[in-house]
Amino acid sequence: MTALYIYNSDTMSLIVKIVGESNAVCEHKAADLGYDDTDNYGWTYSPAFGFSDGLVNADVEVIHV
Repeated sequence: MTALYIYNSDTMSLIVKIVGESNAVCEHKAADLGYDDTDNYGWTYSPAFGFSDGLVNADVEVIHV
């Protein structure tokens, strides 16, 4: 299983976590949900919640695919 974290590019706040069997499955679901707009959203597979990547932790919706 892998987890794709979607975040707001401006605020660096997490929006959603997509969990699936592979990166490709997670990325396909993210695109289906409209999170492939790279002007507004970023994706990461390593949300270092020691915050070394600068993301702001938040309660986020978890989607299993």
